[in-house]
Amino acid sequence: MNLKWIQLCVALLSFSLFRLFAETGSTNAPKHALRFRNGDTLLGNLESIDARKKVTWRRADVADPIEFIGTNISEIKFSHAKNPASGATNLCHLHFHNGDSLTGSLTLIDSEKIILETVFAGKMIFPRAGVRAIEPVTTGGELIFAGPTGMDGWTQGKVTAATVGEPGEWKYTNGAFYATRAASIARDVKLPDVARIQFDLGWKDMLQAAIALYTSHLQPINLGSKETEPDFGGFYSLQINSFVATLMPVKKTAPLIYLGQVPVPTFSQKNRAHLEILVNKPRASVALLVDGVFVREWVDPDGFAGTGTAMRFVHQGQGAVKLSNLRIAEWNGKLEQTLTNEPALKEDSARLLNGDRVFGLLDTFRDGKFVFSVSNRKLDIPLARVSEIEFPATKFVDEKVVAPIRVFLINGDSVTCRLEQWNQQGVKCFSPHFGNATFLPTAFERVELYLPVDSVSAMNRSPSP
Repeated sequence: MNLKWIQLCVALLSFSLFRLFAETGSTNAPKHALRFRNGDTLLGNLESIDARKKVTWRRADVADPIEFIGTNISEIKFSHAKNPASGATNLCHLHFHNGDSLTGSLTLIDSEKIILETVFAGKMIFPRAGVRAIEPVTTGGELIFAGPTGMDGWTQGKVTAATVGEPGEWKYTNGAFYATRAASIARDVKLPDVARIQFDLGWKDMLQAAIALYTSHLQPINLGSKETEPDFGGFYSLQINSFVATLMPVKKTAPLIYLGQVPVPTFSQKNRAHLEILVNKPRASVALLVDGVFVREWVDPDGFAGTGTAMRFVHQGQGAVKLSNLRIAEWNGKLEQTLTNEPALKEDSARLLNGDRVFGLLDTFRDGKFVFSVSNRKLDIPLARVSEIEFPATKFVDEKVVAPIRVFLINGDSVTCRLEQWNQQGVKCFSPHFGNATFLPTAFERVELYLPVDSVSAMNRSPSP
């Protein structure tokens, strides 16, 4: 038996043992995915990460743990876990000046600190100066979809436009969809009337894609000959390429109308981006953010065109595309303060659910009420009446975090911090916004170990007054 046959037999035996471990529910079955900076992916199980970002990894087909240098790793993805119901009262999102966010039960605000009781890290204390806004959690904000986790539930479609070349299909690998030729994939994700849609998009060479929003038709539509396509209901087509983003309502018998085109420099400067689409059906509006930066809000003067609750992703055949970390949640319908072009706040502010706004000094939060000092009098505002609390920008003096990581929690929050230790007992980290904290390892959906220099600089930059 020659050497090649021996190697083949060993490979087949290793694969069979791997399948056996996976199918019998072994604790060594791969639950995590390691993504390297060169694009390679390795399945297995994370055992630990130390303060120097050395990663210890286990696989069922390798006897001893494998160690990797963290600077060669871009991210680690974990098995999708259900966000536990906390049953907490006074549940609020805290938004920080550096873009981080955390959710928990608001227990106290005074002149110096804000205290949250969290599901994943217990009691956390935050310097008040580092908090940009507090957003009470109402019945909205529920996570509706998180994935992809496989091909089940998705419908492949054939792209037939003459300009796309030979059509292909989307492939699923390690928590992401990939397409190297023109391809369409769709799913009824039960989009709500007011929705926050987030996903990560990566591409090689030219970017050219379309996202159909609020469609009832899972097959792709050739816009150039839509009148001859099978019957379909109206939807919105968000067209993106390496230079611009365009939104248009699409109806079978109505002419195409462009609601507007806007340049997006990020698409030509990078090869990956985090996209956020905010849809307000009653307002007939669609807003786009790229890497957290507001791009544009489109408002349809003819009313909302979408007739369904599905989404369709179409790669139009230029280069390769990766789609991952798709999250769809209910939204409260409010664009962030940075989108409103308002002058910088001089005082604390409370936005109320009825549209009113209160300016003054937020003295305290106790017993479910915000206490404001307004014109030399005290004003009690129950949390249930508040849409958002906003604070003026301050010179928050923080400790610069060297070699930070960014962790994404399964409830949609994200935190940049310095890692002290990561093992099965807990994740210990430091941030100037909450000091030292220990999170449950089950809190996380993924972690980015390598952050570009511009991300680190932005994190360490304090807001100006």
